[in-house]
Amino acid sequence: MGATKPRARSLRSSRRLALVLSLGVLAAALAWLWTPNLSIETLHARYADADSRFVEVGRESIHVRVEGPTDAPVLVLLHGTAASLHTWDGWVDALGGRFRIVRYDLPGFGLTGPRADGDYSIERQVEVGAALLETLEISRAYVAGNSLGGHVAWRWALAHPQTVDALVLISPGGAPPANAPEPPTDHDAGFRIVDLAGMPVVGPLLTRLTPRSLVVSALEQVYGDPSRLEPVVAARYHDLLRHPGNREALVAMMTAEPPRDRPPLTRLDTPTLILWGAEDAWIPVDRAPRFTARMPNAKLVVYDGVGHVAMEEIPRRSADDAARFFAALCAPSQD
Repeated sequence: MGATKPRARSLRSSRRLALVLSLGVLAAALAWLWTPNLSIETLHARYADADSRFVEVGRESIHVRVEGPTDAPVLVLLHGTAASLHTWDGWVDALGGRFRIVRYDLPGFGLTGPRADGDYSIERQVEVGAALLETLEISRAYVAGNSLGGHVAWRWALAHPQTVDALVLISPGGAPPANAPEPPTDHDAGFRIVDLAGMPVVGPLLTRLTPRSLVVSALEQVYGDPSRLEPVVAARYHDLLRHPGNREALVAMMTAEPPRDRPPLTRLDTPTLILWGAEDAWIPVDRAPRFTARMPNAKLVVYDGVGHVAMEEIPRRSADDAARFFAALCAPSQD
């Protein structure tokens, strides 16, 4: 009986030690994962430049860059989820001499930051874009968008057809439902950061626990060839996600109720070029026919070996395809 008490005390001590060690490991893990916001001043110093403007649209201050000849056709560029206007840097380098390029950070992203009212609906994004062009005194433009920006672009053309001369959609969102059950696809990216943001418990954690390794992993899923991902690009995505309020905005978008009604694409007769990466793991290329089968004036180009962000992975090639498409629209008829 006497030996039982020392063994019991030893067992309790071992359990306490295990608990202390477990709490220590948990604290260390949280300290490693903890990702505080960056200050707005720091982010402006890093990612605003001489072409950056902050334009008041309603009660919002939108980060905008307007570049290129003042007498050239206007091209508006709309980025995707968790991205920023910087995603189009390659297109600006390729097209800046031929177009007056307007690109901006959509509300909830980049240096624009979150909306006070928390409304990140597609309808609201469309109205912000239309109001921005009105503020800039631009009446008509070509519009190009990637992913979320592609969804905003085609909805913009439906809502304000008099302002959109042509569209370029790069792996656009908002695809109509399939007419029949789809076969399994091998484009499985696993959990994407946007999926995590939509989870009831995990989403709120992402507003504070967003290590760079998680962002890099997500970007490697976005690229068809991850070797094309430059460290400076990954650092920029991570930094701008840490703009005060941007992570909360991402969670709000991913947890919002999806729209019940989608306007019919059959009404969209705007000339449209659709560009899609064959290795797109976020929005698989097998969704492309949902657009092309319904849009009366659309053509599709698929890039082998490219993922979700063709304008980043192959900026020169995708920009040249867009430029040829726009030029063909302006060419005199041979009739």
